[in-house]
Amino acid sequence: MFARHSMVPSLKWKTSAWTVDGLATKPVLNGTGILDAPTNHSSTFWGVYAVHPLSEIKGGNIDLYYLGIARKNAAFEKGSENELRHTVGGRFWGGRNGWSYNSEAMFQWGTFGPDGIRAWATTHDTAYTFRSTALRPQVGATAGIANGNHGGSRSPLGTFNPLFPTGFYFGQGGISLLGPLNLFEVGPHVSLQLTRSLSVVADDHTFWRTSLQDGV
Repeated sequence: MFARHSMVPSLKWKTSAWTVDGLATKPVLNGTGILDAPTNHSSTFWGVYAVHPLSEIKGGNIDLYYLGIARKNAAFEKGSENELRHTVGGRFWGGRNGWSYNSEAMFQWGTFGPDGIRAWATTHDTAYTFRSTALRPQVGATAGIANGNHGGSRSPLGTFNPLFPTGFYFGQGGISLLGPLNLFEVGPHVSLQLTRSLSVVADDHTFWRTSLQDGV
């Protein structure tokens, strides 16, 4: 989910019902050579992430988390300002009887220069695997929306910040040119399990901007 980081103090607390991780880190600036990724002193990232198996729902799990980021001269369509952003979110995921599901919702607030931040996002993925059929075909669909900025120059920044998305955020191809901000996305996906270690995946994604007043 995240890019490389340096200086990562972390804590872990685990019980039979909860696993909780906490961290604070300075992201790094990616270089083109070997071992040449210096610390990005203009950015700090911290957070707490908790995972809890749901005994009431067989195969179900819930994640709860808080993530914070502070960046100097953060650039959005609205402009460049110092950004202090807090994210709280929850994820409900699991699988049972061939079904798999993964739903997540996030809300963000904070400050962007002299203005505030109000943004949100949610994404959902549901699939069914025909486990008794040859090649174990799986069919499913994804849908997600990330808020864009609608306000004027003095209104709170409404652009969702996806923090550190990877190229695999949309689909399995790893060629995504878009991050999950100011976007509404839907798409089906199909996969076949050729061998234990080899599968074929085909997916399609259609995108719209959430706000025509904001970029992607």
